[in-house]
Parts: sequence; C-alpha cells; structure tokens
Amino acid sequence: MKDQTKYVCTVSFAILLITFVSFHASAALIPSDLEVTGNVSFGVDSVSASGNASQTATLESVLGGSSSTTTVSGLTVTGANPLGGLMLNTNDGVGADASISGSAGGSAEGFFFDFLFSMTNTSLTDSFQIFFELVFTNTTSASGADAYADAEIILEDELNNELFFSDLTSDTFFGDEKNGTGLPSQGATLSDSGTFLFNFILAANSSNSFTTEIKLEGIDIDGSGSFSADTSAFIRVVGSENLTPPVNKVPAPPTLTVLILVMMYFAVRQNR
Repeated sequence: MKDQTKYVCTVSFAILLITFVSFHASAALIPSDLEVTGNVSFGVDSVSASGNASQTATLESVLGGSSSTTTVSGLTVTGANPLGGLMLNTNDGVGADASISGSAGGSAEGFFFDFLFSMTNTSLTDSFQIFFELVFTNTTSASGADAYADAEIILEDELNNELFFSDLTSDTFFGDEKNGTGLPSQGATLSDSGTFLFNFILAANSSNSFTTEIKLEGIDIDGSGSFSADTSAFIRVVGSENLTPPVNKVPAPPTLTVLILVMMYFAVRQNR
C-alpha cells in the first residue's frame, strides 16, 4: 500500500511539473528575431477646448510587464509623449483613454491621439506571423436643440487600408449615426465596444507597420444643451508563430521533461 501511495504521489508530481513547464513555454518572450515597437502619442493637431468644455486623457504603455502612464489635461501633457517602446512579452502594448464634455455653448473640436506599431523580422531564413489584439470602448451622447459629439477609432495598415473602425455620432439636430449608418434617434447615448484580432506575416528580413488614430470632437451650438464622448483603445501583442518548418532537424525534448519521464519510469518499475 505504501509503494502504491508513493507511486501515485510521484506520478502526480510529475504531471504537475510537466503542466508547469508547458504553460511557461507557451508564455515565452517574443522571439529574438522579431522587433516589435509600439507608441501612442497626443496628437499635435489637437485644439484647446473652449467655453464650458473640457478634455482629458491618459496614455498607458506596458513593456516587459511594467506599466507607465502619461496624462493630458486640455493641451498640457505630463509624462512621456510619445509613450511606448520595444515589446518584450506577449500582452505588452500601448493604449489611450480620452474624454471630452461640454455644455452652455462649450466646444471641444479636435482631441487627437496617434498609435504607431513597427515590426521587423531580422531572421534571414524564417518567416513569422505576429498576432495583435485591439480592445476598445466608444461612447457618445448629446442633448439640447443643436449639439453633437463624435468619436472615432481607425486602424490602418502601412498602405492606409482600413482594417477596423468604430465611429459614433450623437447629434440632436441632424440625427445619430453608428459606423456610417444613420439611426432613427437624435442625441441618444451611443456605445460600441469589443475586441478586434488581427495579424501580419513577416517574410525573412522584412518589415511592416500599422497605425491607429483616436478622434474626439463635440460642440453645443445654440448654448442650451450638452455633449460628451469617451473613447479608449489598447493594442497588445498576443502571440507569434514561426512559419518556417525546420530542415532536417528532429526537435529534442526539454531536459526537464526527459528527467520527469525518467522519474515516472522508475516509479512504475519500483511499484511492479
């Protein structure tokens, strides 16, 4: 009975170790042949809010698991701008969370943020596929006789092909729109949120890039209403895959895994 218990414990411990090794192998660093940089910045074309209106934002970067932030109040930036750098791990990325609001004739007619991701494959032989995730929320609302708020997120590749967009307009005079489609409402609270997955394939010794822009604007034209918009977007690396099969190579199992299997073999023999 003792031998049987010892055998069960040894096998259970071995299974746990294999699970641990497998999990941490899947959460490995971004391959050394891939250089992925990402930055988010407060747009230089932004204009100051006027009247009874305000605009604020927070920029965030996660690099190597460590977070950094930059704040924006009006046109004043506190912290690094642009914010970001070299992605080291999966889940590294950059993002922005921006808001505008106003009433009684206030306006915020241009609050802009730009993302730039660059990818380089330094391998002379292997092709890679890189996977990204965009997590976003988008909300607008307006009230009164003549007020509107518009919020956009636009993701484009390096040839300016649009890969994704979210565009909400809450307008009390001309009517509301969601992603280019007119709605029967006027000045309603509109929302859009979710996750968008996308990827790029990099041939050996090649580069690529993509950009994202956030745009917020709103105005209460006749002075009797209000407007607001809140938009956030975070883009992260979620994985990579080497697409080039090894030539005449038989992959050797990791040393720790071999050791665990040997332990299991002797445990079985001892039990018998």
